[in-house]
Amino acid sequence: MSKPAVSAFRQAVYNEAKALKIPIVDERAIDKLGINKGSVGGTVEMRYRDGEETKIKTFLAVAKYHHALVIYKDEMFYILANNTIWRLST
Repeated sequence: MSKPAVSAFRQAVYNEAKALKIPIVDERAIDKLGINKGSVGGTVEMRYRDGEETKIKTFLAVAKYHHALVIYKDEMFYILANNTIWRLST
């Protein structure tokens, strides 16, 4: 995806998260962030394509259900919940 499309995707996720009052942690909030992928039971990947707002809403519903925060790193959003990594990317 092109840079403007990635930026629009990121902004769409931020706007929806703000509406749902779900916190997002990114490089503005913390200096160093590491995700230890070796200690999880599974990974769920979701890919966003233009116009698929349902994927954003579904992803954020997972965060809300698990009372988890969303992590933004390397142009991907992550939720760490119950030994599972949920990932939303373009």
